[in-house]
Amino acid sequence: MPVTVRVYNGGKSTVTLDRVSLINAVNHFLRLAVRGLVRVSLETDVKIACGQGELWGRSRNVSRGGIFVESDGELLPDSEVQLEFALPESPRSLAPTAKVVWRRPATRNAMAGLGLQFLKLDREAARRLDEYVYEHAVIETDDEFDASKYAVR
Repeated sequence: MPVTVRVYNGGKSTVTLDRVSLINAVNHFLRLAVRGLVRVSLETDVKIACGQGELWGRSRNVSRGGIFVESDGELLPDSEVQLEFALPESPRSLAPTAKVVWRRPATRNAMAGLGLQFLKLDREAARRLDEYVYEHAVIETDDEFDASKYAVR
């Protein structure tokens, strides 16, 4: 469920921030840089619709920009596909259009898989995906966090 927070803005007005915007603002002020597109674990069934019909796979991780899916599908890089998958505790599936960026062949230790880049994702799905990634991201910093620097005196 989305959380909305009202923030004091220099005495002139107030602004309403959604959860992801608040996290981004806090990270900015605390200098906790999130580098690149953060990937988080996501294990869910993924339907992959392509010119060859339907394939099924299992996602292993996701970012705002794409998803890695273990699948025996023989899709070539640059193939465009339609995906369908659900985020945990989400009532509706996401259905982005994606492009195969790379393919991992099967080995003795790992199943074959596809690196897929999202091409089209509707606004609501993008918001839900952003929330999921930020809620599950582990942010690492180079410095130790010292809360006393931010205490009100």
